[in-house]
Amino acid sequence: MFVSFLLRLPTPLLAIQLLWVNLVTDSLPALALGVEPIDRDIMERKPVKPTQSIFSGGLGYNILVEGCLIGSMALLAYSIGRIFFDVDPTAPVIGRTMAFAVLSFSQVVHTFNMRSSQSVFRAGIFRNKKLVLAAIACVALQLSVIVIPPLAQVFKTVALSAQQWLVVAVLALVPLAVVELEKAVGRAAERRKQRHADSPKTSTKSLRL
Repeated sequence: MFVSFLLRLPTPLLAIQLLWVNLVTDSLPALALGVEPIDRDIMERKPVKPTQSIFSGGLGYNILVEGCLIGSMALLAYSIGRIFFDVDPTAPVIGRTMAFAVLSFSQVVHTFNMRSSQSVFRAGIFRNKKLVLAAIACVALQLSVIVIPPLAQVFKTVALSAQQWLVVAVLALVPLAVVELEKAVGRAAERRKQRHADSPKTSTKSLRL
């Protein structure tokens, strides 16, 4: 919203749409994450210092970067819809609907990123069945306010074409791809750090022998 104001663009999302996104993405998925099974390697991790901040270990950075990423994907969807699909750019109904869908779906997808520091695929997509059901329910609810005419009229949305839905799907999955890459880089850095930490110990044992 703030970026669009600076760029002097029409409002990407209406107030009712923002309230709906918060209601859908912050309810069922949040409850399902609360019953997420414990990671199998949790006892192998180093203990956390009592004085350590909740935002330490890169958490603050992740919140900032990933939040900006989701917001930028929604703004990109809005721009694509407004420029390429809307008949009247001053009344960007399609662009607004695409941004609305991307913002909601990308946050639902992002809940799977938040389950664990491990890869989504390694942790098991269907391991937390409650989260899967919550995600399906959220997607169905979001689709209903776009596809069902009476609800679309209330939320000021329009039905999207197959091409527009493809754009929405690709942009909504971007956070998953980016966070998976981020986790892979983090695991590689951790392995290198562990090898460097073990090297002096190995050298000391060799000298003793």
